[in-house]
Amino acid sequence: MAYGPVRRHRPCAAGRRSSGVLWVHTAVHRAAEWHRVLADHDWHHDIGWYGIGWAWGVLTMKAALATRPAAETNARLLELAHTASETTTNNQQASGQTTYTQILIYDGFMLDARITAVYFCMICVYIYLLARLRAAAPKLTLAQIFGTIIIDVVLTIGPLLPSFEGTIPQILLKPAATAVGLGVVCNVLLFPKSTSYIVLDSVKQLLLPMSEFVDACRISFDDSAKPMSVARLKAAKAAGMATYNGLEANLGFLALDVSICRWNFEDIGLLRKPLKHLFVTWESLIDSQIIRAKSQAKRQEFKEKDEHKQSQIRGKPGQHQLAQQIDFARLFRNDTDSQDLFAQSMEALREASDPLMITCQEALGAMVETLSAVNERKYFKQPSAETCQVMGSRHRQILEKLQADIKLFTISTPHRVLEPNTHFFGADGNLSLPPGSGIAPVRGMIIALIWEERVMSFARALEYLLAQLVALEIHRTKTRLWMPTGLRHLGPWVFGREATPRVTPVLNEMEEEQVTSEPKKSKKHSHKKQDGDKDDGTEDNVRSTAGQLESIRLHRGKQRSRVGSISLAIFKWFSSTSGLYALRVVIVTIALGIPAALPSTAGFFYREKGLWALIMAQVGMVPYAADFTWGLMLRLTGTVVGGVLGLVAWYIGAGDGPGNPYGIAAICVPFILVFMWGRLFGPPAFLQAIMLCAATFFLTVAYSWVDTHIPSDYGNPGVGYNVFWRRTLLVIVGFTTAAIVMFFPRPPSAGRHYRRVLSATLSRFQDLYALFIMNMRKKHTDQAASVELLSTLEKSTIASGELLNSVAGPIQFIKFEFSSTDWSAAGLSELTALAMDVNFNLYQLFYYSSSLPDDFRRRFVLLSGVFEEQFVGDLMAVLSLLRHALETGEALPSVMSSPLMVRAFQDRMYRTHSHQHGRQPEEREEHVRKLLGPGHEAYDRDRAEWVQEMVMVVKEELGETHVVDVEDWGDGLYGGEDAIELREAKEEDGLLEENLRT
Repeated sequence: MAYGPVRRHRPCAAGRRSSGVLWVHTAVHRAAEWHRVLADHDWHHDIGWYGIGWAWGVLTMKAALATRPAAETNARLLELAHTASETTTNNQQASGQTTYTQILIYDGFMLDARITAVYFCMICVYIYLLARLRAAAPKLTLAQIFGTIIIDVVLTIGPLLPSFEGTIPQILLKPAATAVGLGVVCNVLLFPKSTSYIVLDSVKQLLLPMSEFVDACRISFDDSAKPMSVARLKAAKAAGMATYNGLEANLGFLALDVSICRWNFEDIGLLRKPLKHLFVTWESLIDSQIIRAKSQAKRQEFKEKDEHKQSQIRGKPGQHQLAQQIDFARLFRNDTDSQDLFAQSMEALREASDPLMITCQEALGAMVETLSAVNERKYFKQPSAETCQVMGSRHRQILEKLQADIKLFTISTPHRVLEPNTHFFGADGNLSLPPGSGIAPVRGMIIALIWEERVMSFARALEYLLAQLVALEIHRTKTRLWMPTGLRHLGPWVFGREATPRVTPVLNEMEEEQVTSEPKKSKKHSHKKQDGDKDDGTEDNVRSTAGQLESIRLHRGKQRSRVGSISLAIFKWFSSTSGLYALRVVIVTIALGIPAALPSTAGFFYREKGLWALIMAQVGMVPYAADFTWGLMLRLTGTVVGGVLGLVAWYIGAGDGPGNPYGIAAICVPFILVFMWGRLFGPPAFLQAIMLCAATFFLTVAYSWVDTHIPSDYGNPGVGYNVFWRRTLLVIVGFTTAAIVMFFPRPPSAGRHYRRVLSATLSRFQDLYALFIMNMRKKHTDQAASVELLSTLEKSTIASGELLNSVAGPIQFIKFEFSSTDWSAAGLSELTALAMDVNFNLYQLFYYSSSLPDDFRRRFVLLSGVFEEQFVGDLMAVLSLLRHALETGEALPSVMSSPLMVRAFQDRMYRTHSHQHGRQPEEREEHVRKLLGPGHEAYDRDRAEWVQEMVMVVKEELGETHVVDVEDWGDGLYGGEDAIELREAKEEDGLLEENLRT
């Protein structure tokens, strides 16, 4: 057997072994120590998952070796010793015989089919479960990578060894433990940051942009001011959401925090509720500005299309909806008088809100100042006690001024806004608009009322948060060491001292809301009603909101048997996206792991570092084809670039010789700085390329150094260029195998997955709308049920928002997958953005309507038009058609029950004369702001308009089917003169002009 020359630069002296079996066992131990494994990932090590993989590998090795009897093992070892002694050129040289024994072992001399089968069965089960874990929880991706890499070492080396060697993975565990130790030391000794510092800094970063936005919002109330940039508003909203989500994630670790600060865990926790209220109202202000900017752009667009209606919309997708929208837009088209009224209403709002908005800016500045003094001046430049007192006194004055301005704004704004529109109210106080004018004359009043409510909510949320910060300034005046909660309570108990008193919430209703919003778990048994008990109508209130949503969803008519249900559940579990992904990972593991366990290929697999190809194939596997294609491009690019940089560094530092340690270290420094900068500040989308680039760079330099300074007898990949091309070839082999498994027989489409997510989200919107209708028709009697409703909906809204936000970025990658549908990344991104808006505003609809008195709820139900059976049916039908188009890719009909806002206004105007709006007394203006009079109807119109925008997006993506030209169809059916008579008849009945000219 010719393996080429075996280099023996440093032969080890060894005594003679009297027993061939003992001598072979020595060679096995040396083989385990001699093996080197290089893993292709950045060293963010997770020792826990490495430990789990190691433990499973040890169990697998024990179980596998138990399948071969000891007699057979000893006989095979004797045969190995005999073969090695016969082949070795110098039988007297123990080191040469030991070296050749190692070669025979790695060539698969001790392989056994029974042992190999146990290894692959147990390890494939482990890899399958890890892949399922990654698919179910993407945050555990690194856990799957680390656990898989550590078990790959056992899979490829374990079957070759004749005896138990549980320390094989230590070649990875030692550097992993070293890296973790260095990370801990750096975090503790080099500029440490406690969790409380990170949380308070996040709060400050969340508050800083609000001041600038409040100033811009104040200027925007001037009618002559240009609308804000939609792109900048969306960017600010996304940045705020990211900061708030990070803040919420860090709050969970506060109880374990050790910090030096004025405030402890409970103190910072008091800010959570008022901060959430402030963030929600700030997001509402941003949404209102986005709606305003979009509405102005659409009115201008419809005005231009109305001038050339036939030429611009004929033949385009959605021409029926566009024609109705153009007719509907005429209701909001301002004439000179309406424009003057709009300007006067907005000017009244600006004058009334100007002092309050300026005070809000001062309040935001005071809160930022407090957070900076508490969090950033703990060690150096600490404020003195006198400075703290002056600052606290100034903040209390700002709080009192804010409270006074809120009260003044509440009293004066409604009168100022309604004053320019008093001539539209009759002597009885009812609203009476000129015939044929639509609602254009009072559009300024409607928008001003909406802005009044938004500004009021934001100012009150500021008041709550500032009041809590002022209370903390009063009670916490000294910086001290705070231990975790349990240890902090243990100290006073041991030493008999009084515990540090807690700071109570400033607003009792917020504390009560926090307690009440956590529904207690009910007992499993239920109490039946007695015959004498009266039905007080609270049966529906007893049922939780989750139970109501469950009852709203579809109940199948046919019930499956227990066996059928279990069989179907098992089939879905294995055939789901997660199951198929895990199966693909197992397939590539077997495909690239089998050569390591065959006698004919085991030596080649070990010499050529086939483990690299196996790891790259496993790491490259992802649940969806779009992510795989993007990851393939990034990894290949990172490998090539990293290899080229490694060659440059090696040949500059070493030239043609073995290299100098100082020269190699010096040339690596600039490359390391570049890699660190890319890792810390590079775009997250290119993180995989940066990691692979750095890994390939170090592999090229390190293996070249090892080959020239620590030569091995077997398996070194070479120097310089040889390392580069071998590494690149193995990466290509791994990705090619993964690509074959991924794309055949059918690639898992990411676009299909995202469309299903959007379809499920629309289904949830249908359930929430049904729940809204049910709750609005009930009497407002149980406050606890209302709090439970909002708490459940808040959690559901946050969960839906996080789900939509998690797919908003990856949707852009579907442009890299092969798809037979007409859906594009831009269209799905636009639908996702619209779904986020609807998700947030549905919660707002519940929030503002939950506390309305019964008479206001009844008025809203009667006048809004969105509770009518026909409108509800139209809305459910349109959403169902959108879901069908998302799931199947089929086009929508050209004529649909949309625009829904037109239908809502039709139903509203039919009842205009029987239910008039009147001016309310001052004590009921709090509920008027929540109902917003006509403004709440405008809010529902905007929500219906989002559904209409979804319809238009789908039609632009998929086109239309069952095309019917309504105008040509009408003219062809009635003829010219008959059509004119029909239009005149409609005008005489007052339907064409009053009912939106449809």
